[in-house]
Amino acid sequence: MNADAFRHVYDYHFAENLGLWETYITPLSDDQFTYPIAYSLGSVKNQIVHLINADDTWFCGLRGEAIPEPLSPADFTDRAAIRSHWDAVDARMRASLTD
Repeated sequence: MNADAFRHVYDYHFAENLGLWETYITPLSDDQFTYPIAYSLGSVKNQIVHLINADDTWFCGLRGEAIPEPLSPADFTDRAAIRSHWDAVDARMRASLTD
């Protein structure tokens, strides 16, 4: 796969992450967002933090950097804090793709 094809795949990835956030995460009430469920990681909040961990781990590995410690959902007080962190991870990923 050439670099442009890789960038194209990740442009799709970024767009889908944003679409997921805008279409499904934002409309949830706080109770729905944090509601414990008996599936996978427990709540929508936990799933979203897991997605951030996966993106950050993947790109740190690609850059040859140390893999960061996993984030804990408890470290985030609200969706704005989660979104801000996800945006920072996305920005680092995008910067890696332009190098």
